Amino acid sequence: MAPRDDSPAFPPTAPSPSTEDPPPPTGSDPPHEPEPAAEVVPLVMEPSGCGYNYILDGDFVQPFDFHLPSVHALRASLTLGRSDVVIATYPKCGTTWMQQLVLLLLRGADAPPFAPMREAPWLEVSASSAATHAAASSPPLSVGQIVARTHAEAQSGRHAWKTHAAVRKVPWRGGVAAAAAAAARLVVVSRNPKDTAVSMFHHTVNIPPFGFRGGWDDFARLFLAGRVESSSFWEWHREWWAAAQEHRDAVLWVRFEEMKADLVGVVRRVAEHLQLERSEEEVRKIAARCGFDAMKSEAEARDSKAGENGGYVKKGHFRSGTVGGYRSVMSAETEALFDAKTEELAALGCDLRD
Repeated sequence: MAPRDDSPAFPPTAPSPSTEDPPPPTGSDPPHEPEPAAEVVPLVMEPSGCGYNYILDGDFVQPFDFHLPSVHALRASLTLGRSDVVIATYPKCGTTWMQQLVLLLLRGADAPPFAPMREAPWLEVSASSAATHAAASSPPLSVGQIVARTHAEAQSGRHAWKTHAAVRKVPWRGGVAAAAAAAARLVVVSRNPKDTAVSMFHHTVNIPPFGFRGGWDDFARLFLAGRVESSSFWEWHREWWAAAQEHRDAVLWVRFEEMKADLVGVVRRVAEHLQLERSEEEVRKIAARCGFDAMKSEAEARDSKAGENGGYVKKGHFRSGTVGGYRSVMSAETEALFDAKTEELAALGCDLRD
């Protein structure tokens, strides 16, 4: 598993056995499975010529640094409860922004500065990093540690997690229905696909282990074909939209553009969803600490200190945080291809148009 130095093709007709989901657990299963061995899962190199490393998890494109046995063990053994808050996003849709917001709601607006990507761990990356001992932006936590930590939080308070998984690949037992039945809370952040794709392009270029050698037009073709991490943007959102409609009490849907337009209002909505009473003063203080400039300043101070101490630094994570930036790079022809897919999704009620 190469560290993320932040420092359309078709999948093979039959994925290798290691990419198959584990069988569902039975009632006699132990609390969690034995820790998976740190075996190497072969990377797939996107064959169109521009490169793009990923791992196939059945029919789903996972990041190159996932350790699939650990991811599958999470699906088989992790159960969520009322103490858990899961932030679910397609990559580059405002994940870190929502992590900061949720953690400040849980800890208070005057909480000391923290690293949101570490304090609201990416479940699959934490488990993968623990198995492979590779550097990552999420802390290394074995499957057993994650399971124990989740259960322990019920004694001490709430805890936040993150995933980029599609509904059918969420890293816990029983899917969204089980999370809803257990009174866990999920927050989905969506963003218009054109800004998402441009942000994801820069993200990919900045991480050498992706192996991407192309330009924007090459990446746009991969994105439209769903041959990037987390697979198809539109299918991902279709699945989560359906889950949000079915489990309205458990799943809150927030748009990136809404956060840009009315961050104070979004803080209020998330607080209500998490059943947290917060004063208007507290809400506004949290919104101030969730502003782009404030978060970037905290991140730069944190990264500077980490770099001095030889720690892991995720470079270039805060790029621009704008709405409509795609217009400077996207041709009319490419924009029309994006819009056609987005219109199909809007017909189902999930409107991600900018």
